[in-house]
Amino acid sequence: MHKYNSSLPTAIAIAASLSILIPTLAFADTITVNSNTDLRTPSDGFCEFAEAIDQANQQTGVDITGGDCAAGGVGPNDIVFAIPAGAQTITASSDFPAISSEIHFDALTQDGSASCSPRNLYLTIDGAYATQKIFYFLSGSQNSTVKGFNLYGTNVAAIDIATDNITVTCNNIGTDLSGGSIASNPNS
Repeated sequence: MHKYNSSLPTAIAIAASLSILIPTLAFADTITVNSNTDLRTPSDGFCEFAEAIDQANQQTGVDITGGDCAAGGVGPNDIVFAIPAGAQTITASSDFPAISSEIHFDALTQDGSASCSPRNLYLTIDGAYATQKIFYFLSGSQNSTVKGFNLYGTNVAAIDIATDNITVTCNNIGTDLSGGSIASNPNS
């Protein structure tokens, strides 16, 4: 004869209730930029900065770059850099996409970059051919971060924040690589 355990249905009900109450943690997907070009050509084997932003903004987990970039996902996405050969400059050929989802940009991942003190930043974005901003944060991009870049050359603001809770840290803005001299702007 089997003895009925009356606490088992109660335990199952409590476990089911807790699964509803406890939020699911969102983990970031990583998209790695591996080219300093700005051609934006799908299926060319290179994940470029603009393609990575477009991919992260999709929030679907579906690849739109023809296999150039990781698919990203729903929720926050990390954009990191692994462009070969150390210090690199990405020169905008046109405006970069506005940022409409939570993205964490980390240029300290570029080979040769170090911590913020002393400044040893190996990734520069030259906005000389962009008519807008390099980073433009819209509603939906709350909690995004920009870290470890040299930003210069744009005719307008390098970073424009049109939402709340954006963290900008450890960047040289409008200066040369050392962070000490004003960088020339070919469009001024």
